[in-house]
Amino acid sequence: MTFLRRARASVVIANTWAIGWMTVGTLIGLWQILRRSIMLDLSMWRREMLGPVLVLAVGWALVGAVNGLFFSLILTSLGRRVRERLGILTVATFGALAGVVLPLVFGGLLLRARLQADEWLPIKQVVAIALIGAGLGAISAIATFGMARAPLSSRELTLDSGAHGE
Repeated sequence: MTFLRRARASVVIANTWAIGWMTVGTLIGLWQILRRSIMLDLSMWRREMLGPVLVLAVGWALVGAVNGLFFSLILTSLGRRVRERLGILTVATFGALAGVVLPLVFGGLLLRARLQADEWLPIKQVVAIALIGAGLGAISAIATFGMARAPLSSRELTLDSGAHGE
């Protein structure tokens, strides 16, 4: 595979993950707005509602794009024959690894800054965000392979070819 094809594949995967993660960010933002409006006041302005939802959607999209890029780097580091034999658990594991990179990096930077300032450490929050990133990464990886219609194992490949021959 040439460099341009690999780069194009990486951009497509990053964009796909960005769209999926942006959807999750939008839903989280809408949930927060609805929860806040029910608890406080039902007469919120549209601008007040749109801003936080847009910020969360864009933030989640950026994180999804970067994690999708990490996933594509993992895939490109494997050989073509290895990629063809990947099972669903292996794909999910690679996706979880890619999805946990940014939360761990930013969480580690946050913990380091808090340690230097002798402040309270939000370790539970960092772990929760890393677990959410790992879960979304695994789901995104499986969805990416599903959308690409890539075979997830050689057994599935032989089963599909046997069904078409009959």
